[in-house]
Amino acid sequence: MKLIIFLLLVALVFSDSCGGNCPWGTCPLCPCSTSPSPVDVTAWCAQSSVWDQTCCQCIVGHQSGGNANYMSYNTTAQINANTFNIGVATINSVTIYLFR
Repeated sequence: MKLIIFLLLVALVFSDSCGGNCPWGTCPLCPCSTSPSPVDVTAWCAQSSVWDQTCCQCIVGHQSGGNANYMSYNTTAQINANTFNIGVATINSVTIYLFR
């Protein structure tokens, strides 16, 4: 019985969270996919010589857990209202264009 309840809770979380990519379940749509895309956090951070590697791994591991399709949605109560934080480093959708 506990297993059934657990599976139902997991299904509920994934049903309204873009397949787990929007863990808070606040995303009005799923622009980054409905399937997680895991990356090796250490290898991802190693691509940059600017960031301290330990700091990078800590931030990325905490923010997205190494999911390249991670996203969260900013509500109207926040400065960047109605925008997404996306990707491994959860860069805001407004500022992501500065890196192109």
